[in-house]
Amino acid sequence: GNVISGNRAQGVVIGEVGSDANVVAGNKIGTNKLGTLAVANGGGGIRIDNGAKHNTIGGTAPGAGNVISGNQGVAGVLISGAATTNNLVAGNLIGTDVTGTLDLGNGESGVAVIDGADNVIGGGDDDDGSLDGVVRARNLISGNNQFGILIFGTAAGNVVRGNYVGTSAGGSAPLGNANYGVYVAGASNTIGGTMPGEGNVISANVGGLRLDGFNHQAQGNIIGLAADGVAPLGNTFKGILILNGSNHIIGGTQAEARNIISANGEQGIEISLSS
Repeated sequence: GNVISGNRAQGVVIGEVGSDANVVAGNKIGTNKLGTLAVANGGGGIRIDNGAKHNTIGGTAPGAGNVISGNQGVAGVLISGAATTNNLVAGNLIGTDVTGTLDLGNGESGVAVIDGADNVIGGGDDDDGSLDGVVRARNLISGNNQFGILIFGTAAGNVVRGNYVGTSAGGSAPLGNANYGVYVAGASNTIGGTMPGEGNVISANVGGLRLDGFNHQAQGNIIGLAADGVAPLGNTFKGILILNGSNHIIGGTQAEARNIISANGEQGIEISLSS
């Protein structure tokens, strides 16, 4: 892996139509070579934009995950533009040190998708071709100075699954993001899932999950508890806030679709026209 730190603008840029199927794996982006201290890139860690497709940040193989932490300017990982589609962010530490236990937050959100479509953040138990109970595609997205994950603008069809957002690497200790763990606007985005390992843990943030826009699904997530679904970590404010949106699905009729929403500082779920 490379150390890509201390640059005035972004650490890595993958941009323009035709910038496809690139892989960024095993690097320290925004930290020292040990991954223990911030050495910020001034314009964020990684930017994928202007129609770049099918790029992978991290991966499920041993050592493929990047440490993307300590960056300033914009998100640790920014995916931007309506034609920027089908990119994958998997297996990374975003906002923490290399151990996943200390805060090295990016200056804004951990991962931001602005207008992009059909991108995937994380993965489930079978994303590496196995069903062995280990979610190798999981990102740890914690300690960031805005949202953990922000999906905004006209973003549609994006999927967030299997991540720990606001906890330590083991999912047991608080390491919260400074705003909502996950904030989703746009239309038809999916948070979690019903297959093994697809649910996210969204806990110990200022807020849990916020949904604006239309037709989002949130299934199989743990919001406010540790990864064991028992120990309370809470989110300071609401577990789920649905604001100025409609036609969302929270949970479902099958057992695997159930969200566990507990130990939050305010309402478990609030549906409102104003915050």
